[in-house]
Amino acid sequence: MGQNFALDEKLLELMSREAQITNEDEVVEIGGGMGFLSEKILEFNPKKLYIYEPDKKLFNFLLNKFKDRSNVVLMNEDYLRSQTPNHQVNVSNPPFSISSKIFLKVLREHPRVAILTFQKEFANRLVAKPGTQSYGRLSVISYFFAEVSIIKTINRLSFFPPPKVDIALVRITPKNKSFESVDFRTLECTLKELFKYRLKLLKKAIRFSNIKNKEEVTKSFQEIMEKRVFQLTPEEFLGLSKVIRF
Repeated sequence: MGQNFALDEKLLELMSREAQITNEDEVVEIGGGMGFLSEKILEFNPKKLYIYEPDKKLFNFLLNKFKDRSNVVLMNEDYLRSQTPNHQVNVSNPPFSISSKIFLKVLREHPRVAILTFQKEFANRLVAKPGTQSYGRLSVISYFFAEVSIIKTINRLSFFPPPKVDIALVRITPKNKSFESVDFRTLECTLKELFKYRLKLLKKAIRFSNIKNKEEVTKSFQEIMEKRVFQLTPEEFLGLSKVIRF
């Protein structure tokens, strides 16, 4: 899994500072790499720093680097497959290729705050409004489960190797709403299915979709059938998900 390592001192300082880490906080870092971000996090003296590094060589390097730090716990594991310990903060420069999965896992874990680097295009999707080019499935999920803001766009030369696309530093503050408070599985299935036809009118998207109760849905939501899928509000998607059957 390719990773672009964050090297810029000012960026690393900004990431750890934005997290507002206290000495009572347990912190997760996804992809420890060479430990540059880890060092900045440790300057805030967290209670624990859990570093996930699946690469065996980098893991051994980090073991040696932090052998005298009693508050560092190194995990030679894939973060996405791990049962993460309870924590309050996530500060990470994760692989950009798995951004969607990381975002959803962070929401499920519900830390107080997460400060993460993402491709700018992906970050824009998290904060996009209905009717805009970037609006999609993750925009709706973000709306219900988190406050997301883009802190700043980052110079590509802050990373090695330099990525080919723009990068953004993002703050994610999960809302006090669990995935169980909304039928998340049904909502996500609805979003995935309808956004296949994002530019079509909703009535046509339903006609082409794999929805089983098409007639019921059409009759129940007559007032929004002439809207295009990408124009629907998060509340309208949620309402649809409560009626749609697959």
